[in-house]
Amino acid sequence: MRSEEQQQLRETAREFARRELEPNAAVWDAGREFPEAAFRGLAELGFLGLLVPEEEGGSGFDSLGFCIAVEELSRSVPAVGLLLSIHNGPVCHALRSGGGPAARERWLSRLATGETLGAFALSEASAGSDATALGTRYVRADGGFVLDGEKAWVSGAGRAGMAVVFARGADGDGGRP
Repeated sequence: MRSEEQQQLRETAREFARRELEPNAAVWDAGREFPEAAFRGLAELGFLGLLVPEEEGGSGFDSLGFCIAVEELSRSVPAVGLLLSIHNGPVCHALRSGGGPAARERWLSRLATGETLGAFALSEASAGSDATALGTRYVRADGGFVLDGEKAWVSGAGRAGMAVVFARGADGDGGRP
């Protein structure tokens, strides 16, 4: 059973999709365009921070609320639902659960408000999306990290201002950025 808040989220997503996504979908597809105006609208509605707690600049929904919003938007334009899912899931959620304090401080509120969109870099040509077979490595250097490897099919890369990159520690380093 959905809560009243979840039902309101569903109605908001459905109305936004009908008003903003459906009339423009064919143009975006034909031109292979990123739907900038749609993402500005989603940011204004708080949809870019669905899984980020309010105290960290987000909307503070649970996983079910997140799924409801993605489902409704995907009915109209699956690519928008996918990018919203990537931005909230493997970007915002991964940063919240696996990022260090400095990374969360620097990026989380900017991602939640839509100031910055996030990309997700997992797949590699030789490993696909099998995280256990990743060849990309990182080493700590000069207070940061140096990546060594190649990623393929980086979802959202053409528009993103930051990326969550999945890599292995070069020496079993389990440190968090």
